[in-house]
Amino acid sequence: MFNVALVEGTSLKDLGVSVRVKPKAGKLDQGGGVVWRAKDKDNYYVARFNPLEDNLRLYKVENGKRTQLDHADAPGDRDWHTLKITMQGREITGWLDGKKLLVAEDSTFPDAGRIGVWSKADAQSYFDDLKAEAVNSAK
Repeated sequence: MFNVALVEGTSLKDLGVSVRVKPKAGKLDQGGGVVWRAKDKDNYYVARFNPLEDNLRLYKVENGKRTQLDHADAPGDRDWHTLKITMQGREITGWLDGKKLLVAEDSTFPDAGRIGVWSKADAQSYFDDLKAEAVNSAK
C-alpha cells in the first residue's frame, strides 16, 4: 500500500523539488519520499528513503505498479533528512542530505504534474519544508 498526498494546484515539468523527512515508526516500512510529475495517485515518480533497508531508491509508479529506476546505500536512522530531486526532460538526479546518490533517465511521464509526499505500508513519518521550483530545460 502506497500512501500518497498530492499538492493541489501544483503543475511542474522540469523542476527541483525537496522535502525534509523524519522516520518515526513502522514495523514493515519506515521513512518516506517525495513525488513529482504526478498525474494521480497511481502515476508518478518517487524518491524514497527507508532507514529499515538502509537505502534511497528512485521509482516510477505507473498504473499503481512500482518499477525501480535507481538505488543507493544510505545508512538509516531516525533523524531528519533532506531529499532533493531535479528532473529536466528525461534526466533525474537525486540527493540525500546534499550528497548526490541517484541518477537515471526515464520518459514515462513527460508532462507537468503535481508534487507531493509518499510513504508505504505502516510507515509513520514526519514531513516538513516541501519546496518546488520550475527550472528551464536546456534540451
